[in-house]
Amino acid sequence: MYHSCILEKLTASTNTKSISVLATNIRSLKVSFFISLVDVLPVEIAGDINNVVKSGLTFTYMNILTPQQKSPFDLSISKPANYDHYKLSLSYDETDDEPFSGLKIQGVTHHTDNYGFYYIDGEVKNTNTIKAKYVEIVATLYDSNGKIIYADFTFTNSDIASGQTSSFEFMIDKSDLPGSIYDFVLQVQASS
Repeated sequence: MYHSCILEKLTASTNTKSISVLATNIRSLKVSFFISLVDVLPVEIAGDINNVVKSGLTFTYMNILTPQQKSPFDLSISKPANYDHYKLSLSYDETDDEPFSGLKIQGVTHHTDNYGFYYIDGEVKNTNTIKAKYVEIVATLYDSNGKIIYADFTFTNSDIASGQTSSFEFMIDKSDLPGSIYDFVLQVQASS
C-alpha cells in the first residue's frame, strides 16, 4: 500500500471566462482533486467568512500511481463574477491493483508545422505476454521554468498484442499554450 500524496507543482491561470488549474502530484494512488472558487464577503456584512460560489472535480490522468510517479490533472471551470480565490483539496483511495506492465514508448519525434501546431509522435511496444487494451499515452508539457503548460492524453491506433507495436500522435495548438514548450514527459497505461 502507498499512503502519501503530495501536490508538487501547481499552475493556475485565469481569464475572463474560466479558471484552469494544471498540476502534478507524486506518491499516490487513484487521486482526485476538488476545487472551490471562493467569494470573500465584505467585512461589514460577514467578517472574514468565505462562501463557495462554484466547484469542480477531476482525476489524475494516470489511473494508478506508483511511488515516485507523477501524473498531471486538469481542472477548468467557468469563472463567476464574484470569484476571489480558490481552494484545492485532494483525496485518494489506496489500492492493491498494479498498473499494466511491459509497455514501452519508443521512436518519439516532435516538431512544429507551418500552422503553429506542435506534434508529438511515437509508438508503444507491448513486451508483456498479455494483450494491452485501451492503450493510453499521457503527455505533460513544461516551460523553461518547469511549470506545466499543457496536459492531455491520447490512445494508440489499436490494442497491442504481445510483442507488437501501435502508433500515437498528439497535435497541440501552440497558440493556446500559456508559455513556450521547453520539455515534455510521456507516460503510458493500459488494461488487460
